[in-house]
Amino acid sequence: MEINRITTFLEPEWTQYQTLFSTAVASPFSFVTQVNSHLTSSRGKQIRPMLSLLSAKVFGAPTQLTAVVAAVVEMVHTATLLHDDVADQSDTRRGALTVQKLYSPLASVLLGDFWLARAFKLLIDHGGESLLCRYAHAIGEMSEGELFQMEKARHRNTTMEEYHQIITKKTAMLMASCMATGAKSAGATDAQCTLIEQIGLCIGVAFQIRDDILDYAPQTQTGKPGGKDLLEGKMTLPLLCALEQAPAHERQIALEWIQALNSDPQLVVKITDFVKRYRGLHLAQEAVEEKIREAKAMLQHAPDNEARQHLMEVVDYLSGRNV
Repeated sequence: MEINRITTFLEPEWTQYQTLFSTAVASPFSFVTQVNSHLTSSRGKQIRPMLSLLSAKVFGAPTQLTAVVAAVVEMVHTATLLHDDVADQSDTRRGALTVQKLYSPLASVLLGDFWLARAFKLLIDHGGESLLCRYAHAIGEMSEGELFQMEKARHRNTTMEEYHQIITKKTAMLMASCMATGAKSAGATDAQCTLIEQIGLCIGVAFQIRDDILDYAPQTQTGKPGGKDLLEGKMTLPLLCALEQAPAHERQIALEWIQALNSDPQLVVKITDFVKRYRGLHLAQEAVEEKIREAKAMLQHAPDNEARQHLMEVVDYLSGRNV
């Protein structure tokens, strides 16, 4: 996916989004400015704002509220990452030290709160009150999903159905919301908003499954420590698929390894080998591709224009991203 080509297509909305974003998180206090500067220096590809703006352009003419929505979703997403880094005690993200590591866990939590508050203020200041409920709902779902995952990780007994509930809540809901609100800001009908929201759910599920697959890849390939999810007790799709495929006696052994991880972290190697041996990674990737097919099939019902083609490109990218 050529990011620059897509952001060029999205002009001037992309520039407007960037300006609104920078202004919204600005603070007269030097410490907030310092931490913000560190945080924004290592931002990712800003996929969610891109999805918002493309969704708007698929169905209509973007407005200033469209750029606001793009800024809001990036702020909400970043705030959740700031909170997640504290919960996970993460030292790095995208190759840079996290705020919680470089400054303190408290700074990370408070900055996340600050960004959430500023996101809602930005939406209200630009007449987006009607969209507030969507973001409030998405944040509630994300929090509930993370808490549910914590509960299941403590007992290390996640089922396939529970896994899909978790990733729908903690990842897919925000993507669905950012796409639906982007479309709504450009005058999309309720039916069109529902369509793009369903597409967003498929994309979000595929995105999270792909991320879970990468936990089994070498750190040299992903830039992230492998086996982190396993060590935290998270039973994700590659492991769940392997458990379904394995003979009963090997499944039981693997489950015993999973329960013993706290006392013997080296068991990660054995569990990873088990997942690969019973095609867990392959089957999880098949699930990604199935969700991507669903998303693209639904996109065929959207207006056929250049924005839709770029949205297809983003969907393809998310199905096999390297980072």
